[in-house]
Amino acid sequence: AAARARLHEFAPRDISTSAWSLAKRLVRDAPLLQAISAAALSQMREFGSLDLVNISWAFSQLEFRDGPLREAISAEVLSKIPDYSPQEVANIAWAVARRSEPSNGLLMESIAS
Repeated sequence: AAARARLHEFAPRDISTSAWSLAKRLVRDAPLLQAISAAALSQMREFGSLDLVNISWAFSQLEFRDGPLREAISAEVLSKIPDYSPQEVANIAWAVARRSEPSNGLLMESIAS
């Protein structure tokens, strides 16, 4: 509960690493994941490629569907992909493919081109 209350103070890397840590241990705490999502959404423009990969993978790993977060991640990747290195593009493609959701089509097309 204390962490949830302070998530708005976290930097993007802290938010994504928190999500990654939960996923690594398969902790499916819905209120905490919702709070992480809200914190991520409020700072999405500040997320770097690794942050986007980590949070995308984490929510996928935990099978926690969050439409607004998924859409925000996709929009952020689309806006930044021209600036990504080949390794960053590969990492993003892996994380997006891991989500295996029908809405990934446009994003995967952009990654492929």
